[in-house]
Amino acid sequence: MRVPLLDMPRVRHAARSDTHAPLPLHSPDMHDDQFWTLIDSSRAASQGRTDDTFLRHLDRQLRALTPPDVLAFHERLQDHMTAANTWSLWGAAHALHGWCADDTFEHFRAWLIAQGRDVFTAILTTPDHLAHFGLPLTRQLPEFEHLLRVAAGPYEDRTGKQLPGAPYPGQLTGQAWTEQQLPGLYPRLTALAGEDWKA
Repeated sequence: MRVPLLDMPRVRHAARSDTHAPLPLHSPDMHDDQFWTLIDSSRAASQGRTDDTFLRHLDRQLRALTPPDVLAFHERLQDHMTAANTWSLWGAAHALHGWCADDTFEHFRAWLIAQGRDVFTAILTTPDHLAHFGLPLTRQLPEFEHLLRVAAGPYEDRTGKQLPGAPYPGQLTGQAWTEQQLPGLYPRLTALAGEDWKA
């Protein structure tokens, strides 16, 4: 008998003082595995692209769940968005592309979640590893805004109610930095950016 996702306790994320220390993201409970299975299945269906195919596949999977499970998926997504709202990840985005606005950073974090648990955890642990992705330096950071509302349709169509809005992300957690510190904190990213990066 499947236990509903909603029974899983929410993960609480405390502020941290070590810039690159990983947050305690993953409960040993199987329900977090189910969240990432939905993400990974959609990523496989889209051949690794964060596009309409990814969203359509995830939408179909969510419509097969109960409304409480869809809501739990949305809440788990918000938990991971909060976990990634760190100075260290924002610093990596800044080192790679220059100033990163709040909404851009939010959509970038959604893109990072869509890369799957292994990548998400690795980048949160060592954000400088973003250099291995070969991201273009002359364009915006990769974003996946639509992931943030993917549960809305399945939930609202089944319940007739609006999906609860995402909570305000609040303050960045972790150790603040100055631009002069970025080359030391993110040597791979700033080396990759080269002359395009300016402290």
